[in-house]
Amino acid sequence: KRTAELLDLRAGILRERERYTEADSLERLAIAMAQRVGLDPSLDLAIYYNNLALSYHQQGRRLDATPLYREAVEMLVDAEGEAHPYVATMRHNLAALYRDLLILDESEDLFRTMVAQERRLYPGDHPNLAASLSNLGLTLKERGRYAEGLALQDSAVAMMARVHGADHPNTLYRQRIQVLALTQAARRADGEAGARELLA
Repeated sequence: KRTAELLDLRAGILRERERYTEADSLERLAIAMAQRVGLDPSLDLAIYYNNLALSYHQQGRRLDATPLYREAVEMLVDAEGEAHPYVATMRHNLAALYRDLLILDESEDLFRTMVAQERRLYPGDHPNLAASLSNLGLTLKERGRYAEGLALQDSAVAMMARVHGADHPNTLYRQRIQVLALTQAARRADGEAGARELLA
């Protein structure tokens, strides 16, 4: 078990340096080693699956990442139950992948599930809840539901400011996402107005 943990740790360092081929090889080795010593299902093995999926996702290998994210979530729920905080994190990764693949029904459903779960886990304001609200807003924006999406972005930024302060990097990051969403919505509205003028 300790060897698998060290392999996963080393893979994470290589992933941060964008040395994906080496990182993925070590992560697959960690998975194989954890399975050999009987850690199936387990929190550790679910994390290794999630980390390999994350690496594939970062490389744009979304179809390779999808089954690994799903397996990680299912394994963690089996091993630790729905209430474990990592379940929300792994579902977040899967929901973001679905959004990238434009599988928007599933993305919205997962983000809504996470918002509900995080409201139970973290009474009041929490950065994880703010991130889920922001990401649900982005998914709704992708679906063309701009007003709902932007309202959730506003809530996420306000919550992050209450948790960390207005000048904290996490708050500023959510504000950048909010501004980008507003800009895209404005461009779409301008484009639709222009199209209506041409058709008039």
